[in-house]
Amino acid sequence: MSEISSSSRFEREERERLQKLEIMKEFYEENKDKLLVNVSHPINETNFIEWIERHHDIDTNLGILASDFRRYTDHVSLGLFMDQIGKISAHIRSLVTMENYVNVILYFSGVQKKEDRYIPVPVEFAKSNTWVTILFYGYLSDIITDIKYNSGVNETDEKTLIILADDASYSGSQYASVVGTLLRKISNNNDIDIMVAIPYISKKATEKIEATKIKLKRKNKLIFSHETKRLYSIKEKIKLDEKSTERKMKQQNIDTKKKMWSDLTDIGYKRYTMYFDHKLADALSTYTDTYALGNPLNMEYCQDNWGVLPLIGNCNEEQTEAVNALQCERVEPEIVLGWKKACPSPFYKGIEYTYDGVIVNSLDEIFSLRL
Repeated sequence: MSEISSSSRFEREERERLQKLEIMKEFYEENKDKLLVNVSHPINETNFIEWIERHHDIDTNLGILASDFRRYTDHVSLGLFMDQIGKISAHIRSLVTMENYVNVILYFSGVQKKEDRYIPVPVEFAKSNTWVTILFYGYLSDIITDIKYNSGVNETDEKTLIILADDASYSGSQYASVVGTLLRKISNNNDIDIMVAIPYISKKATEKIEATKIKLKRKNKLIFSHETKRLYSIKEKIKLDEKSTERKMKQQNIDTKKKMWSDLTDIGYKRYTMYFDHKLADALSTYTDTYALGNPLNMEYCQDNWGVLPLIGNCNEEQTEAVNALQCERVEPEIVLGWKKACPSPFYKGIEYTYDGVIVNSLDEIFSLRL
């Protein structure tokens, strides 16, 4: 009886696996033309120059730091972002061949912060990690053997690679929580590896993600692609850049500059000077209000006549007016209602996904329609 029951369970799981692959293929084909941003938002050089000059007018050292801020700001266009996804996808293909992975699982994970921890929730399409995972599917659909979402992975002795994607990881807190949740749901063995498929990641995030595995005492391997781009805080960039210049600044001068920057902008956590075409990260990750509003590096210099100077280009008048009333404020976009039209808006939140012509809001919905 147990053998019959086991065989029946295996057949059911196999049938469900094949159904999910078919559903994912149909879903992707129906929505693939909606996935790419059609507007780019390069740096607004004219406003940036005026913004730097205003800092110089207040204080020479403040002007120097404002110039550094421009120097170290990176705009990641959709083209660059997709190029990174393509490179990481090529690395994954190479790994699958070299390591002889039998199972390649694309893993969708939904999380939500509750108090001081992240908890699993339905995989919503309004989240950037869901959008990025779908983009990876477009590159890797022919080698994906299963789709999983907020669940464990079936026990197996066959080599398995789980692909866990996101667009960027700054502090690493959310991604580490996702990795931890996943590790608790899978076997603790050397045959199941996790590919950290993140195009942009900080050293801090990498260490936090690795620490999660160590804390749980798991044998599973975490693989960070060599194609992933490293994110650096501005103090890290100053140190790297000044040491590599012909001037060969003395360590004392580097430390002085880093201290000046800390005194001016340090708020207890690292932020990074980068933004995407598809979104401007929150104030815990980047200098959100400075990029969107042109607020000064130090708010004590922000007067009512400072004016809105968006440092991000190609934003329409409606988007600029939407945040005009927020000038001279440190803004948290997820909380402040008027921020919703800020530029660049989170593109992925506006995609109207459908399955068989029916509007769907989460991955759970599309599978529930067929499974």
